[in-house]
Amino acid sequence: MAPKSNIKMRTKPNITIIDVAKKAGVSTATVSRVLSGQKNVSKELVNRVFSAVDELEYRVSRTAQSLRSNVRSKKIGLIVSDIVNPYFTSVIRGIENVLIPNNYALLLGDSLEDPAIEFTNIEIMLEEEVSGIIMNTVTADQDIYQELAQQGVPIVFFDRFPQNIQADTVKIDNFGAAHKATQHLIGLGHTDIGFIGLNEQASSVSERRDGYLRAIKDAGLVSNKELIIKSNLQVQGGYEGMKQLLLSQKNNPRAILCANNQTTTGALIALSEFKINIPDDIAIIGFDDMPWAASYIPALTVIDQNPSHIGKNAAGLVLARIKNPNLPIQRFSMDAELIIRKSCGSL
Repeated sequence: MAPKSNIKMRTKPNITIIDVAKKAGVSTATVSRVLSGQKNVSKELVNRVFSAVDELEYRVSRTAQSLRSNVRSKKIGLIVSDIVNPYFTSVIRGIENVLIPNNYALLLGDSLEDPAIEFTNIEIMLEEEVSGIIMNTVTADQDIYQELAQQGVPIVFFDRFPQNIQADTVKIDNFGAAHKATQHLIGLGHTDIGFIGLNEQASSVSERRDGYLRAIKDAGLVSNKELIIKSNLQVQGGYEGMKQLLLSQKNNPRAILCANNQTTTGALIALSEFKINIPDDIAIIGFDDMPWAASYIPALTVIDQNPSHIGKNAAGLVLARIKNPNLPIQRFSMDAELIIRKSCGSL
């Protein structure tokens, strides 16, 4: 026998608008007009309908209360750049761990790394009258975000964010994380280190590139621009970037730092196709401690961003901003952990 659930239904089963009408002593048409917010209903009837809704625990009671108080619904919009990326599933879990206890629902939009789709997602969120928006941007264009901020909708950026925008942000120390990873590879004796996944539209990746370059400079090495591969931040981009390096006659790096988890996956596929041995032929470090990273052969060295923690912080910021719009701007920059395993040759 299955164990009993501790979850209590928020709505009594089989309660309909007819039951609400009977309880309130009005017609179903009157109930519909009240719940849709129409104004041509007397105050007495409105009170009777809402009393019946509350007593019967009719499923739209929360919406009805929102209409009655004339406030935004308790919904938060989340717009991510690529929902296929498992990083975002962990971010979502962190966000919901904060929103659900506070009785907020989450509306999700996927921009597919396309600014036009991102703009459509923003418009939809505004039409849904969300109380706030959490987002991971896909473009460096500031105009759209500036307009959004002027509309008074609380907004929190995470991972990527446009420059010169006064808004709450949550991210890791991308520069420091990439610097630490590159330092580790240099400490193992590597001098020709590639970077796969540069995308100028993604602020987080540009910061990681800068950290990589600084570590090379700090070690007294000469950076090679041809080892920095521009690509999209998806699996195909990592695959094509790794192939580009492997097929180069002049630039064959002995170590690789990948810009995110998707480019890491693509790079690993290319290395397998070319029968390149890790770490004997090439060392590799990726971003994000993916569920399979420790079981990969050899186990993958990664920079763990702790995306669930990022999500929790972003959700906390947007709720705080909703409660008090006049709070000072909050900018969280968190440390990431370098988890050393066998793929970089140090174990």
